[in-house]
Amino acid sequence: MAGQNNADASIISQHWQTLCGEIGPRFAGSENEQRAADYIEQHFRALGLDNVGQHRFVFPGWDFSHCAVTAGHGERMQPVKSARPICYSPGT
Repeated sequence: MAGQNNADASIISQHWQTLCGEIGPRFAGSENEQRAADYIEQHFRALGLDNVGQHRFVFPGWDFSHCAVTAGHGERMQPVKSARPICYSPGT
């Protein structure tokens, strides 16, 4: 490694904000996952780490934008607008 860097709470907080706040959800195979990978690779290179890179592969995942949940019984069935799938949940 080229240099020695100490992690502190402010640096970790900045990375956390970028990955979780700016980039957001990173479902496998999504554009945001690639943005996060590029961000991390860039910072590893800036730290002077050797042999940094990404291994690309095809991921046969599901599309988050096509899910729906309804709840109720009989004629009282209603869509649940705030429902979101959980990554790696069974049956998805």
